[in-house]
Amino acid sequence: IRQKIRGGSMTTGSELVLELAEAQLVNVNINGSLLVSCDNVMGNMEAKAGEGEGKSLVFDTSQCGRVRMRHVRVENVGVNHEETSMESGDCWKHRPSRVESCRIVLHGNAEFEARRCTLSGNLSFEVPAGYKMFVTADADGKLVRTLEPLSAGGKASWGWEYQLCRDGRLRLRLRLWPGAIRRASNAVRSAVGGVAGRIATAGNGKGAQQQAS
Repeated sequence: IRQKIRGGSMTTGSELVLELAEAQLVNVNINGSLLVSCDNVMGNMEAKAGEGEGKSLVFDTSQCGRVRMRHVRVENVGVNHEETSMESGDCWKHRPSRVESCRIVLHGNAEFEARRCTLSGNLSFEVPAGYKMFVTADADGKLVRTLEPLSAGGKASWGWEYQLCRDGRLRLRLRLWPGAIRRASNAVRSAVGGVAGRIATAGNGKGAQQQAS
């Protein structure tokens, strides 16, 4: 885990939830809630051969959801600790009351990447299967989003290589496959409000509206 998450910080009462295996977080500073989830944590479900019903999990890194965040700041109100009760089990059931959060939802083999930007306010990024969403900031600090399709075969644009050292330690190496991204037309790349992808802002926070405009 420490090779996939390096640097960064979390303020007191902040929250980080990563419900996926393929992740790289470098210098991510969280003041609030950052929630990342995906449909395919370790692969996809396939029907069992020779049986009428039932499916089994097939581990396939090419079908996993992926997130990369480098030099990113997350700023939102986060968990409402006054309304989150220890007695009722809100914490161990992972059902805290949140005022705001930054939520990233990946479908199928979708990818999300953010670099050198601030994700401020109540934000939701949803990436469809077969696409990669890239988020950064312009000179004025406003978010710039790009949505591009993966290769026809659904090959990931990056992945971890695992090497077992002689002393028993596991060493990870990040490999990039730039050719896995198909360059699309501007119309497709900017279609973040329609079928190709969805970015939503909620709440009345001024910062959230400015960042997502």
